[in-house]
Amino acid sequence: MPGILTAISIKNGFPSMGSKEVLGMARRMADQTGERVAAALVGARVSSCQQELAAWGADVVYLSENERLAEFHPNIYLKVFQDIAAEARPHTLLFPAEPPVMDLAPRLAFRLAAGLVTDCLDFKIQDGKSVLIKPVYGGKALALLRVTTPVILATVRARTQEPFPRDASRVAELVVVDSPIQSIPQEMTVIDRIEEESEEIKLEEARIVVSGGRGLGGSEAFQRLRQLARILSGAVGASRTAVDAGWIPSSHQVGQTGKIVAPDVYFAIAISGASQHIAGMGGSKIIVAINRDPEAPIMRIANLGVIEDYRNVLPALIDEFSRILNKG
Repeated sequence: MPGILTAISIKNGFPSMGSKEVLGMARRMADQTGERVAAALVGARVSSCQQELAAWGADVVYLSENERLAEFHPNIYLKVFQDIAAEARPHTLLFPAEPPVMDLAPRLAFRLAAGLVTDCLDFKIQDGKSVLIKPVYGGKALALLRVTTPVILATVRARTQEPFPRDASRVAELVVVDSPIQSIPQEMTVIDRIEEESEEIKLEEARIVVSGGRGLGGSEAFQRLRQLARILSGAVGASRTAVDAGWIPSSHQVGQTGKIVAPDVYFAIAISGASQHIAGMGGSKIIVAINRDPEAPIMRIANLGVIEDYRNVLPALIDEFSRILNKG
């Protein structure tokens, strides 16, 4: 039986990036313990994703497909995941830290009497047992946690894991789990769904992020950030203070209460670097900070710090990158 079970989110007909990342983490665990990796594929009309999950590292796919699962209803999904866990009997469950599965994780942990560790960044195998690693104190320290319950459930922070290299030739065993959910009442009703239209690259998936903070002084400056981001084929981010001021929509917020990003390059422009913001972008490979204050916290973690008013630096960056990349 599989020792590790991962929860899968389907977006636009494909496994989400977070789902691929937890499969990658599960594979690394399994390679050290010699166990198999399972994926819980739950929803309506999702069976076509079975091969994709195999390609991204699953050895077994537990499929529960039902029209009542087209929308996320926590109590209905809870029943399905309980039934899958009863069938798979895993000792470790890994959930991507993304909606809606984060809503499900604590409920399922209670039902399974499982120890729950949220916001995991990594793991170690010690004496045959998993030790989970998560940030504490706003990312200032790391805690190593050994769970003593027979079953462990963990949510995994986005952009902290490398997906398993995709192999289209891999084949996974399929186990169909038919949960009796027809009589379970819905706790809520979806009245309407409104999605923000955007031609920009998704913030969580961008390789380059250009973020602005309170020091920009207003919404107009974000137009210049968007210009730089377009030239670099990147995305625009923001600090919580910029979002709270109404300068940019909340979908661009980076931080502990926003989105977690880990791009190749992160431009922190006029951002002081509060701990909650650093918690959302501290995993970036290269951090470029532009700030007038040499004592700003962001300067302590920046790979390159420019101590200057951003208005004197940003136009030069736009012009130079435009010239180098031949973009107007």
